[in-house]
Amino acid sequence: MNNIIFLDTETTWTDENAKIIQLAYIGEKRIRENSLINPQIEIPYTAMSVHHITNEMVATKSEFNKSHATRRLRKLIWKDYIIVAHNAQFDIRMLKNEWLEVGRYIDTLKIAKYIHSMGIDNFESFNLQYLRYKLWCEFWRKINPHSAIDDAIVLKEVYYKLANYLMSDIEQLLKITQDPILLKEINFGKYKWLTFDTVAKENISYLERLYKSASQQEDKDIDLLHTLKHHLHK
Repeated sequence: MNNIIFLDTETTWTDENAKIIQLAYIGEKRIRENSLINPQIEIPYTAMSVHHITNEMVATKSEFNKSHATRRLRKLIWKDYIIVAHNAQFDIRMLKNEWLEVGRYIDTLKIAKYIHSMGIDNFESFNLQYLRYKLWCEFWRKINPHSAIDDAIVLKEVYYKLANYLMSDIEQLLKITQDPILLKEINFGKYKWLTFDTVAKENISYLERLYKSASQQEDKDIDLLHTLKHHLHK
């Protein structure tokens, strides 16, 4: 786990104005931080229903840039620690919204998609909790999903399980994270679990509409866009 930290955040929601309300990360050398953050905005009930963090719980907490966990994270990033996160693009966007720039990172969501696309294993979902059970991750205490510290603990185990599938070093995992993947199947909507090849033959206009929609998203799915381009320009 040398120079790696496993990070997770909980936020007020997922929109462009969302703010971090919990920051947690773990690593070696006694690196373990778990802080509630005062976002200076109201937490919607929809978000509370997911992570169970209320306005009252964060009312007396520090703002993001005044948090000890944030100051320590800045120092670790400056020392070139690699961040590991699940759906890292989201967490990194949340950190950037708080004026914290991230350097190198590994996305376990991307690694799982790569393993699936290469036929190394078959995943019915790429959700962190699904991978936890699919990969037989075990813990010494009860894990509470959508608690940032507990998700970071799960993330660590999932990371090592996925890395063992590939027998890959950190540099290879960094490359997989950055390079686009040619996806095999659509994992949402009316064509869920059909291959892109099949949909391209049956309804190419659907892929055209999907490409237009995906290209307009703020958090662009580069794997989906790469795959759609491949099939639309055959």
